[in-house]
Amino acid sequence: MGIIVFIALVIAVAGIVWIRRVYLRINRLQAPITEAYAAIDGMLHQRAERIGQLVDMTEKAGIRDATLFYSWQDAYPRYTEAATLDESVSAANDISSAFYHIMTLTETFPVLIADPQFVRIQLGICDVEDALNPGIRAFNEAVLQYNIAVQHYPDTLVAGLFGFGPKTLLLMS
Repeated sequence: MGIIVFIALVIAVAGIVWIRRVYLRINRLQAPITEAYAAIDGMLHQRAERIGQLVDMTEKAGIRDATLFYSWQDAYPRYTEAATLDESVSAANDISSAFYHIMTLTETFPVLIADPQFVRIQLGICDVEDALNPGIRAFNEAVLQYNIAVQHYPDTLVAGLFGFGPKTLLLMS
């Protein structure tokens, strides 16, 4: 009977050590995500503000696109009031979708491209995106490493136990 208790105790201790090791590794993988996002957060805000200017100019040009305006009215407040990194990334992705929608509207409504201020703001957004690209790559690489860790079996059991779930990638052109 004593040997069975000893074996059970060894298995329990090994299980606790393994759970702790996996927990610490997953927790350690979150730091690069936070650091990478902090490095690009200011530029993402700047980009969002400029996209907002394009949305306003689109509306002032008389273009009534419900999809654009509803998506913008939903995404921008979610972005500025985001409480978590995942909420902020999700809203930033929705803001990117609004920007791409504006770019498709320029093909249908050439009056937008005819406005030099619209073109200036659009080029400014492109400059910000060029500056953002290395940071976005670093962020997405950190997210991919984290997601692999929390989705790899059997580590996914520990991740689920402690509430670690996959993170969202930041989508940009």
